[in-house]
Amino acid sequence: MAAALNATLSSSYQQMHQMYMMVSTFEAVIGCCSILTDADLQEVGPLSDGRQATRK
Repeated sequence: MAAALNATLSSSYQQMHQMYMMVSTFEAVIGCCSILTDADLQEVGPLSDGRQATRK
């Protein structure tokens, strides 16, 4: 009984750990992407505004 319970706990802990690692990696990737897109938007911002102004 105790061995089965211990095995169940350890497997669920491993699954939780894997999920946590995946989520933290995902968040890190999103953080990098948002930093990059923010930099791109700051560089491209005036150009895109100018293009929109010329279209109108």
